[in-house]
Amino acid sequence: MDAFIDNITVFLTDFHENGSDYLTYINKKVTHGDEAVVRQKLAEPLLAALGYDLAKEVQPEERTGSGSADIYARAIGTDPANPQETLIVPACVWELKRTGIRELEEHEEQLQAYVLTKHVRYGVLTNGHEVRLYERVGERIELSFAVNLTAFAPGSTAPATADEKMALSGLYDVLHRDSF
Repeated sequence: MDAFIDNITVFLTDFHENGSDYLTYINKKVTHGDEAVVRQKLAEPLLAALGYDLAKEVQPEERTGSGSADIYARAIGTDPANPQETLIVPACVWELKRTGIRELEEHEEQLQAYVLTKHVRYGVLTNGHEVRLYERVGERIELSFAVNLTAFAPGSTAPATADEKMALSGLYDVLHRDSF
């Protein structure tokens, strides 16, 4: 688990966008859509740290019956019952919002539609500040927990608490590629 936290700290340290480090960028008043920055500099490195092969297992802009999920992740491996066969397990969908959006709750319905349409158990909603994990319960989703990424950034004025480390550990336990 410490290695996962170290990976998060490394990609937050390496984050640079328009001359800004992660904390400076994330706290700017962004007036344009920067979902691509959230995808490329935060969501994709997080998925890689969770063990996904970005080229093979992570599909951006996956069409659903109700729009396009920003990211659809699948675990691809050998079928243990039939080693000659490939097994593809739907893992989760991600809905990315620009960093200027603070009220993620307003986008839960959109994420729920993608979770239900793609028949996955988990959905992730993020704006780059916070990563929220939702679990499918019947025909709806419920918030499992949220992780404040800024707490793991070098130079954070509010370093990660034990509860935040536990939430990040939970994210790892639930979404790590090998858990599927």
